[in-house]
Amino acid sequence: MFDRASKCVLLLTLCMVFLSLTPVADLEGIATQLTTEALEPEKQEMLPAGTPHGPIVIFGDANFADTALLEGWPGDGSPENPYVIEGLDIDLGGGEGHCISITNTRVCFIISNCILTGASWESGAGILLDNVRYGELVKNILDGNHFGILEINSHFNIVANNTCTSNDWSGIHLFESDFNTVVKNTCKNNNDRGITLESSNYNIVANNTCTNNDWAGIHLWGSFYNTVTNNTCGSNEFGIYLGFSSSNTVANNTCTSNTATGIFLYESILNTVANNTCTNNWVGIYLDFSNSNPMSNNMCNNTATGIYLYFSGNNTVTDNTCTSNGESGIHLEGSNSNIVSDNTCTSNNGDGISVTPRFMLDTEFNTLSNNICSNNTGNGIAIFASMGWYANLSNNTCLNNTCTGNGGSGILLGYLSNSNTVSNNTCNDNGNGISLWLSNSNIVSDNTCNNNNYGIYLYESVSNTVANNTCLSNTEHGITLDDSDNNTVTHNTCTNNGESGISLGNSDYNTMADNTCTSNDIGISLEYSNHTTVVNNICNYNRIGIYLYLSDNNTVTRNTCLSNTEHDIYLVDSDSNTVASNITSIYFGLLLLGGVFLLLPLCIPELGAVWPIASAIIQRTRYQLVFWFRKRRVGQDEIIVPIRYRMASWLRTRGSLKHMVVDEPLEADSSDQ
Repeated sequence: MFDRASKCVLLLTLCMVFLSLTPVADLEGIATQLTTEALEPEKQEMLPAGTPHGPIVIFGDANFADTALLEGWPGDGSPENPYVIEGLDIDLGGGEGHCISITNTRVCFIISNCILTGASWESGAGILLDNVRYGELVKNILDGNHFGILEINSHFNIVANNTCTSNDWSGIHLFESDFNTVVKNTCKNNNDRGITLESSNYNIVANNTCTNNDWAGIHLWGSFYNTVTNNTCGSNEFGIYLGFSSSNTVANNTCTSNTATGIFLYESILNTVANNTCTNNWVGIYLDFSNSNPMSNNMCNNTATGIYLYFSGNNTVTDNTCTSNGESGIHLEGSNSNIVSDNTCTSNNGDGISVTPRFMLDTEFNTLSNNICSNNTGNGIAIFASMGWYANLSNNTCLNNTCTGNGGSGILLGYLSNSNTVSNNTCNDNGNGISLWLSNSNIVSDNTCNNNNYGIYLYESVSNTVANNTCLSNTEHGITLDDSDNNTVTHNTCTNNGESGISLGNSDYNTMADNTCTSNDIGISLEYSNHTTVVNNICNYNRIGIYLYLSDNNTVTRNTCLSNTEHDIYLVDSDSNTVASNITSIYFGLLLLGGVFLLLPLCIPELGAVWPIASAIIQRTRYQLVFWFRKRRVGQDEIIVPIRYRMASWLRTRGSLKHMVVDEPLEADSSDQ
């Protein structure tokens, strides 16, 4: 007997170690191979099905041998010739105890084709294995018990092809039990869970059907290194639930029509969630206070959200398909330092990917890269906080995403989104390409924003850098700053937009430098915007190159404004602006309107010599303009020459000049007589 038991231990130990090292894709075949004998009972000598029998209690190997002899069960307990308990019908009728109870054994045995019911007292089980090894439970029906099958401190057992229904707690429950194989069971209509692993490790749970259970289809609690694969978990509250569990693999499962979540992780780390189909749940995959879990290649189409991370960090969410969800495809709430990459989030009735904080708790250091977020009714990617939450979204990165055809913005940085980087994204055919609302100190660079309403839009946003972006063929403006101060807009290409290439409204102390704004209605437009520097820009082939309206104390220098159809540089009711060293396509290239009107030539020949206006400060007085400019002559020191250039007399001598617009008469004074 000792030699047979030793062989049994060695055989099953080697099998389980081999399984733990085997790729997920091979597990179904290996589980089937392990249970060949159990799953093909025709090879065993069968007793008549449904033979009525009283409860069976076995304690220890010796008692097993005595009971087998008394009952006439075949076998001797060896791996080659296990004991067989088969074809019994045991109904406890709600009384105490278990239908079959086996404790403290190491012999090999099979329980198959039994109908075990009525063990419905608080801890009753259809089959109880307590400190048992090397058992096979196959093709049994366990109905109306507290537990269908309960293993306590039991290892190296096989549970296969059983039907566990209408049990008060779990259809199959493993407690502190390791290296078991649970395959091809049907666990449905149980009052709590289909299959439970509690403090149980290195088990295989594969190819089971767990449906219509009141709480979870499959539940792992405090369990490690288990493999849960190829199961169908539908119409439960949770399809698969992991709590305080680590280093498990959850793969190739189908979790559909669960009222809460397809797959749920609570305070669980280092689990692999891959290749699952989670559809028609409230949320497909939900991580709650769960860190460092890789999630990949899952299909999520659900009532609310595809994948939801709540206070969960350092997770990797890659290559998932989250489409046609009722809200966001992927949502991060109060979650930090996650990588969300290479996902497809399309046709969601919300945002493709959304990131929000929780009240007074920041969300930061997430990377969203290489995702496709298209045709969502909301935004492609949205990083935003609710008003009054007093929490920042900072140091997040949006990189190389494709966000097209969204009803809102391709990428939105909303309230309190500060110090984020948005770079190398393609945001075409959206409501807006990229929008910043009440967001500060962000970098928006190297993006392509074409065919939107606005290419890039900033509202009440401060100290942002908008650089090296391409904004083409947008309906209104290429880049817009609205009530936004101290921003730097540089090296952008804004072409063929319906209104302005770059537009500022009520925005002060900004820098517009080295931009190319061509073939728009207006190249660069400032309205009600002050103390802004417009320098080294190319504004060609527009209707107006650079336009200032009610904008004061700005500096417009070293810009190139060529071949604009109406005006190269056009100022209306704008005071104390510095306009200097610009290149225009006509001799008289600057028009100012407001009280008096002037078409300013690039040089003033009436001075007796042609002096370039190198640094002109233009001030409007009652009827005249005062030019202060530097006179430059070779061999002489520079001198400042003040010139009063009378407007009315200048207009009389230049009255027929091109591009002159005068809609208000000028009064003459004595100097004009």
